[in-house]
Amino acid sequence: MNAFIKYFGLYVIWYPFRSIVRTLTVRRGVYRRLLTIGSFLGLLFYLLFSPGRKIIRKELENLDLYRRGEVRKTFQHIMKIEMEGMVFEDLDVDLIKEITVLEGLGHLDRCIQLNRGTVLALFHFGWHMHTIPALGFLGYKIYQIADPRPVDLQRRMGFFHRRVVEKRLANAENLPVTFVMAGSYLRPVMRLLEKENVFIVALDGREAKNFNAYPFLGKKILLSPVMLKMAVKTGSPVLPMLTFRGEDGKHRVIIHPEIESDDPDQMMIDIVRIFEDYVRERPHQYAQYLFSNALRAIKDKEGAFTLIVS
Repeated sequence: MNAFIKYFGLYVIWYPFRSIVRTLTVRRGVYRRLLTIGSFLGLLFYLLFSPGRKIIRKELENLDLYRRGEVRKTFQHIMKIEMEGMVFEDLDVDLIKEITVLEGLGHLDRCIQLNRGTVLALFHFGWHMHTIPALGFLGYKIYQIADPRPVDLQRRMGFFHRRVVEKRLANAENLPVTFVMAGSYLRPVMRLLEKENVFIVALDGREAKNFNAYPFLGKKILLSPVMLKMAVKTGSPVLPMLTFRGEDGKHRVIIHPEIESDDPDQMMIDIVRIFEDYVRERPHQYAQYLFSNALRAIKDKEGAFTLIVS
């Protein structure tokens, strides 16, 4: 019954709202209006969700990143992401150029000329999913490791659940990316790295099996070096990539030069050092991911993934 109520609500309220948002924003060529709506909804979320405010403040204080206004900014960042996720179907190369500032593409182009796959290593910072259309619509062959449990439309589900899933899949189909299912068998990934493909890898993702602790803002962060080890084996260059939303609302996608070390752990340490500077400057654009992890841990205490450790 709870599932029925959830998906019925999504079907009759959220998705009609989504259609209205698309009509009033991107379809009229007013992308900034999308962010305005997200900012307003984020403020409401902030005012009404007291437990969430406490969780986000605790996460920021744990990293000594709490500043006045950062919790509110986190809620607004979350809702801006939700709004942008609604319009994946409407993205194209012209809109990407309008809302994106790209830096460091030359580093990526030089690596591709080596006739090897390239690994772009990022974190769940800013709107990390924007990197896929930002590069994919420019013609780069983008691959990303996905959850090993894809949506199975063949399994039994209620009418409203099925329709919600179908709408989500239709929205994501416009993304210029090929997803590779995560799992213990990594040979397909290695074959892709042997060609001129670009692999976007979220180093703080939860799909990996093995994690090591690395220094991060005076604490330890659990990250998986598996993809870096594979890059070393295939001779694939690894470039740190970070994306964040600037004050003008545009996404900055910044590709750093290739990491020179061939030791996966040292590579990870170097990448984390670069990431730390971004987090210190815009903590709310990472707090949304820490908040998501904390909510998941509350919902499922057994086997919950803890990202930051003392």
